[in-house]
Amino acid sequence: MQEIELKCRFSPAQLPALRQALDDWARAQGQPGPQTQRLQAAYVDTPGRALAAARAALRLRREPAGWVQTLKALGPTTLQRLEHNAPVPGAAGKAEALPPLRLDRHAGTPAAAALAAALGLSPADFDLRAARGDTLDLAPTFETDITRLCLAWTPPDAPAGTCIELALDEGEVRAGSHREPLLELEFELLAGPVSALVEAVVQACAPFGLWLDTRSKAERGERLSRGLGLPAPQAVPLPQWRSGGPDPTDADALAAGGHAALRQAVRQVLNPLLGLHSLVADPLAAAPGGGLLPAHVRHWHRGLGALHQALAQAAEPALLGWNLPPAPGLDPAWAEALMAQLGPLDAMAPDSAQAAQAAGRVARSPALQAPLLRTLGWLATG
Repeated sequence: MQEIELKCRFSPAQLPALRQALDDWARAQGQPGPQTQRLQAAYVDTPGRALAAARAALRLRREPAGWVQTLKALGPTTLQRLEHNAPVPGAAGKAEALPPLRLDRHAGTPAAAALAAALGLSPADFDLRAARGDTLDLAPTFETDITRLCLAWTPPDAPAGTCIELALDEGEVRAGSHREPLLELEFELLAGPVSALVEAVVQACAPFGLWLDTRSKAERGERLSRGLGLPAPQAVPLPQWRSGGPDPTDADALAAGGHAALRQAVRQVLNPLLGLHSLVADPLAAAPGGGLLPAHVRHWHRGLGALHQALAQAAEPALLGWNLPPAPGLDPAWAEALMAQLGPLDAMAPDSAQAAQAAGRVARSPALQAPLLRTLGWLATG
C-alpha cells in the first residue's frame, strides 16, 4: 500500500554505463541479467485536473503479464507514496484496446481515500459510486511508453535482508502531438531499512552522474498535456519554530515535542526546496527556451541556505535557546556539506547569464546530492 522510492535523472551519455552496471550487478548475484519489459500506460484525470492538483495519479498500464490499474497518492514524505495495484481481470497483456476503468478496484484502500478527497467526495460516497461503475468524469489525458530494465538487487554493503528494485526507464511521455523524452533510474525499497536505500543512491551518484528528481511521470505528463512550461518559482520558507520552544516542565515531553518540532521545521523547508532542485538540476530546463528563470535559481539558492539553517539548529538546539540534545539520527556533517556548496553560489550573481548553468552543475554534483538524500531519508524514518 506504500512505495518507498527515489527517482534519479542522468545524462544520455551515461545510459550505456548504467545498462552495463545492471548487467554486472545481476550476474554478481547469480542472475542471468536484468529483466526487460515494455510498459505502456494511459493516465486519467478529470477535465479540471483534480488528480494533478492533489498530486495523485491513476493509470492503466499494459505490462508483459497483463493490464494493471494503479492508483498513487501523496505519502507522509517526499520519499514515500501511497500506492495500490489492481490487476485487470480478462484483459490480456497484448490487447491493444484500453480496458475499462473501474474505480472499485481500489475500494477500501488508503489510496482510494486520498482519491476520494481529491475528487471532493467522502470515502463512503466514493465507494458507492465506484461500485455502480461511475468513473467520475475521469478520462485519459496522456500516455507513457517506456522500455524498462528491472533488477532486484542487494547492494554489497547493505544490511542482510535488504532488497532494492532498480528500474532503468527509457522512453517518452506523449500528449496528443507533443512528446517529451523520459530517461530515469528508480530505486524502490522492497525490504530493509530506508538508510540502505538512501546510501545505495548516494554511492551511485558519482560514478553515474545521477541527480535526484522528485517529479513523477504523472506530473511531467500533466504539464505536457496542458502545454504548460515549468512551474512558477516560489520562495522556500525559512524554518518556523513555536514561540518559546517545547514545554519545559516535562523532560520527556520536552525531548519528544522538541525533536518533533525540529523534524517538522526541516520537512517544511526540504519539500519545496526539492521541487525547485529538480528544475535547477535539469539541463533541458536551463537550455535556451527551457523555461528556467533567474527566480527559480534565486529561490533554490536561498532555499539551500534555509535548509542549512534548519539542519544546523536541529543538530544544535541550543542555537534556538532550547535545552535539548541533538535530534536523533541527524548528522551535523549534512549542514556542513550544504555550507560548502553555498560558498561558490554566494559569490555568483543569481541573475547573471551564467548563473543557471553554474547552479545546475552544483545541483547535479554528488557533493550536494548526498546531504539532500540523507536528510530525506532521516525524515522518512522519523
